[in-house]
Amino acid sequence: DITSRKEAAQALEAAYKDKGKFIATLSHELRTPLNGIVGLTRMLLDTELDKQQRSWCNTVFSSAETLGNIFNDIIDLDKIDREQLDIVADSVNVADFINDVVNFAGLIAEQKGLEFNIKRKGTLDVYASLDPTRLRQVVWNLINNAVKFTQQGHVELECRRENRADGPWLVMRVSDTGQGIPQEQLHRIFDMYYKAPDIKGTNAIGSGIGLAVTKALVTAMKGEINVSSTEGEGSVFVVEIPLKLCIAPAEQSYAVRSLNILLVEDVPLNAEIATNLLEQRGHEVIWAETGEDALSFVYTEDDLDLVLLDMQLPDINGDEVARQIRDDEHFDKLPIVALTANVRSAEEELAGINIQGALAKPINTTKLDKMLGELFDIKQQQNCQPEPIKAVTEKDLSCIRVELLDIETIEDFVGSMGLVIFNRSCELFNKLNPQYQTELADALAEDDREEYKSVAHKLKGAAGSVGLNDVQLHAKKMEHGALEESSEELQQWLDELAVKINEGRDALQLFLQQLKD
Repeated sequence: DITSRKEAAQALEAAYKDKGKFIATLSHELRTPLNGIVGLTRMLLDTELDKQQRSWCNTVFSSAETLGNIFNDIIDLDKIDREQLDIVADSVNVADFINDVVNFAGLIAEQKGLEFNIKRKGTLDVYASLDPTRLRQVVWNLINNAVKFTQQGHVELECRRENRADGPWLVMRVSDTGQGIPQEQLHRIFDMYYKAPDIKGTNAIGSGIGLAVTKALVTAMKGEINVSSTEGEGSVFVVEIPLKLCIAPAEQSYAVRSLNILLVEDVPLNAEIATNLLEQRGHEVIWAETGEDALSFVYTEDDLDLVLLDMQLPDINGDEVARQIRDDEHFDKLPIVALTANVRSAEEELAGINIQGALAKPINTTKLDKMLGELFDIKQQQNCQPEPIKAVTEKDLSCIRVELLDIETIEDFVGSMGLVIFNRSCELFNKLNPQYQTELADALAEDDREEYKSVAHKLKGAAGSVGLNDVQLHAKKMEHGALEESSEELQQWLDELAVKINEGRDALQLFLQQLKD
C-alpha cells in the first residue's frame, strides 16, 4: 500500500509538472503572434483612419486584449491549482496605473456603444508598492464582464483612496447598467467554472474561470472583493487593496546637470518647502518674494533655467509678471510654470500667455518630478529600491485627531524630504503664526478688509504646506469672506483661528512622533 501510494503521488506530481510545462509553452507560443496584433493595431489607431476603419481597429485591439486576459486566467488557474500564485510588487504611480486602465476600458465600451465614466476621489497621484500586472488583470476582468453583460447605458469605474486605521487603501468600484445577477446566484458568482445565464436565463456565458481567478488574485494581494446586484438594473463589484506607500524609484535622484530655478513666492514657509524639495533634487534656487523682485532677477541673472511663479503676489499678480517676461523676446524660451491653489483659475488668467504648465499648492512631489522630467528630459536613475513610508496603525491613531490634518501631504513631504527637514518647516510655521494673527487683528481694527484678505491668503498657504488641513480651510473661509462679512463675523473667525491652530499643531506633532517612532 505504501509503495503504491508513493508511486501514485509521484505520478501526480509528474502530471502537474507536465501540465505546467504544457500551459507555459502554449501561452508563450500564442502570445508571440498576439503581441504583434496588439502592437500593430495600437500603431494603426495612432494614424489617420476613417470612422469605419477606426471601428474595425478598435474591435481587433479589444478582442486581442480580451484574448490575452483569457491566457492570463488559464495560466493563473494552473498556478492556483498548484498554490503557486505569486505577487511581485513594484513601485507604481497609482494615478498613472488608473489612466492606463481607463484607456483600455474606454476602447471596449466604445466598441459596444456604451458610455464609460471614471470618477477619482482622494489623493491618487502617489507611489505605492503594488503588482501592476495582477491588479490590472483584476480590473480588466471586471470591466470586461461589465461590458459583456450590459446591452445599453454605461459602465463606471470609481477609484478612491481611503485613509483607514491600518493605513491607506485603494478602493475600485466597477458598476454597470446591465442585466444584473439574481439574488439566489450571488453567493456562487466567484465559484470556479460558474457560468452566469444570459438575460433570458438560458445560455451560459463565458468560461467560468474569470471571476474565480479575480478573487484569488485579490486575496493574494491581501485585499477583498464584494458584489451587489439588482436583477434588471445592473451590478456593482468593489475591490479593496491595501496601499503600501513609497516614494518614486531612485528616491527622486537625477542624472542631469543642476538647474538654476527662480522661485517667486510671497509666503516664506511655502518658499522654504519648495526650496528644500528642489535643492534635494540637486538644483540651485533663487527666491523672490515679490513680482518686482522676480522681474529684477529675470533681467539680471544670465543662466536661469526655470521660473516657478506664484499667481498671487503682494505687489503685482503672477499673470502680469509672466506677461512682462514674455514681452521681452530674450526670454521667449525661458520656461514659466505657475504655482497656484487653483490650477484651472490660473490657466484662465494666463490664457494667451506662453507658459509651460501649472502646479497646485501645496506642491505634490510626484507632479513636481513629472514636470521637471517633461521640461528638461530628466531621467530617474534605475535599480534603486523605493523607501517605504511608515503607515500608522489603529493604536497609533487612537490619540490623534487625524481629521484636522492632510495626511497625504504630510506623508508626501516626509517621504521626499525627510522628517528632520519637515520638522524645521513646522517650526517656521510656529514662528510665523503669531505674526499672522497679529496682522489679522490689526487689519480688522483698522477696518482694512483687503489686508485681512491678503494675510488670510498667506496663512492658508502656510497651513497647507505643513498639512494643517482644518486651519487651511478656516483661513480660506476668512479670505473669501473678508470683503463681504460683518466685522463681528470676521472677529469670531479670528477667535476661532487661534483654537484651530493649537489643535492642529498638537495633532501634527503627535502624528510626526508616530512616524518617527
